[in-house]
Amino acid sequence: MENTLSDEIAHKKDIETAERLIKKEKCHWKTLRIVFRIRLLMN
Repeated sequence: MENTLSDEIAHKKDIETAERLIKKEKCHWKTLRIVFRIRLLMN
């Protein structure tokens, strides 16, 4: 269960970071979507 909670926290932080980058126009949402898919495959 501990692993699941830490994964959920990491995922939430990733989403917050992605939202910040998109708002600042530092990164396109399509690029972030690809990064998230790769990260999910690695877990």
